Amino acid sequence: MSTLNVANIQSLTTSTFPLVKNSAGTEIGRYCRAFCRFNGTGSGSMTSEFNLSGVTDNGVGDYTFSFTNALPDANYAFTIGHSAPVNSGHCIAGVFTAVPTTLAIRVDVFNSSNSTVRADDPRICVAIF
Repeated sequence: MSTLNVANIQSLTTSTFPLVKNSAGTEIGRYCRAFCRFNGTGSGSMTSEFNLSGVTDNGVGDYTFSFTNALPDANYAFTIGHSAPVNSGHCIAGVFTAVPTTLAIRVDVFNSSNSTVRADDPRICVAIF
């Protein structure tokens, strides 16, 4: 087994993300295209991020995540979660409130005790693949 030590991995084109392939050239994985952890209360400040230029607070529990670099297409998957205190009554539900685009994704966060009521949460995490 060999070890590869490099400072950068680059795609051959500017419009695609690098792929992970096995020795036969078969794709076996991709990198996360964007992620962030942010405080969903108040103005919605990001505490950690990659390829996200900002989070727009559209109202209670309604957020738009804007990408720094556009994604190659809008057919991506995402996951969203939280780390609220036990029995806080918050539950993250990734519901699209607008069609995802290559520039942004808009999602809602709901209260677990009433799934029709949006809720803010101080520790929200999102990842886009």
